[in-house]
Amino acid sequence: MSVDHEQQLTLERVADRMADRAIIAYAAPVFHRSADLFRHGVRGTVVENTTFPDIADMSGHARWYYNEPGARGIRNPDSEPVTFRSLSERIDALSRDVGEVSTASRELTSLAASIRSSTLAEDIEPNAREAYLAQQWRAVDSFCDATNAPEVVRGYLAVEAFCRFFGVGWLIIAEGDQSGE
Repeated sequence: MSVDHEQQLTLERVADRMADRAIIAYAAPVFHRSADLFRHGVRGTVVENTTFPDIADMSGHARWYYNEPGARGIRNPDSEPVTFRSLSERIDALSRDVGEVSTASRELTSLAASIRSSTLAEDIEPNAREAYLAQQWRAVDSFCDATNAPEVVRGYLAVEAFCRFFGVGWLIIAEGDQSGE
């Protein structure tokens, strides 16, 4: 797996800001044929057959070499085998460390604010994707202002735009009633 330098730098900032609330990791399948993808998709075993190196652990590295699922592989240029905590261990640890219980709407609005502030930090030199994303966020803000959309809509659209511009997936893990306010 090759690391996109611009994507890596932005995701490192977001991961640093959200370390206590989110897991930000790469996901790369440990299979290469479409037939394998389809088989795992039907069986529901894609995650079990994917490697998940953490964004922060890939800082300063250009590639991740792997041949098995989980979080074991070789970072380039180190060329030394490393093993990180598994994705399920990271999820378990994050779920135990969750602080104050909030509503889904507040969490989404907070997530969007954290992503915005870490992506558009004043002390960084923005890359092209960040510049285009900032333009998209202005369009989202204009739309939400013009339609008096609730803040949760603004938050959802901001997170969705970030995911689209940086080619990332967004998965939510929650317990209990997350219906909102």
